[in-house]
Amino acid sequence: MLSFIAPDCDALFSPTRERQVPGALMMQIGLMTLLDRKPVVLGKPERHLFDLIESEHGPMDPSRTVMVGDNYNTDMKFGFNCNIRTCLVTTGNAAPSDVEG
Repeated sequence: MLSFIAPDCDALFSPTRERQVPGALMMQIGLMTLLDRKPVVLGKPERHLFDLIESEHGPMDPSRTVMVGDNYNTDMKFGFNCNIRTCLVTTGNAAPSDVEG
């Protein structure tokens, strides 16, 4: 069976603050339907990238590590999956309403 690998699961990508275009997830949806399976996601929010960084540079101290990002669904979930603190900025895809409850 062929491997089905995806770089990330971003629904949207913002090349500029004023413009959003479909992200990698849009292509994955068609392939998931066609292949009837989910991909192995190597990028955020999965922790593969975090594990690779630690294997190259040694263990990170969670009390001194923070994930800063502008996408709740990938950047913040990456921090949660890696047990590190997070900081959501609203300079890109995120808005305060994404986390207000």
